[in-house]
Amino acid sequence: MECELWPENIMALNKDNYISAANRILNNPENKYWAFLAVRNNDVIGVITIGDKISIYAEGHFGEILEFYILPEYRSLGFGHKMIEHITVFGKNRGWPFIEVGAPKQPELSKTVEFYKQNNFKEIGPRLELKLYRI
Repeated sequence: MECELWPENIMALNKDNYISAANRILNNPENKYWAFLAVRNNDVIGVITIGDKISIYAEGHFGEILEFYILPEYRSLGFGHKMIEHITVFGKNRGWPFIEVGAPKQPELSKTVEFYKQNNFKEIGPRLELKLYRI
């Protein structure tokens, strides 16, 4: 199993634990958390999870990308862009003014920041933000 975020902990990753956690989180109606999958030829090639957050600066609720992963061999083929488009529509339908994501470690993951910028996110300190409408 590949692990780009924590390569030193690769042996500690347990697929069954992740499946169990996903079932527990996604099946709890109290959680405001959604997972969207990218599927090609019946194979899952990517996942994006998003949570409903709330803050005073947002004047209410907004979305936050919590996890976003596409298998390396499917990157730069438009799947990530399509997933961002999908959560943009989802967020607009929920009435969120924006979607945020934590900025990854620089400079090692600068390609990730560039991906978000190419998809209309703006840097706001250690985070990036995609405006959905004006507050």
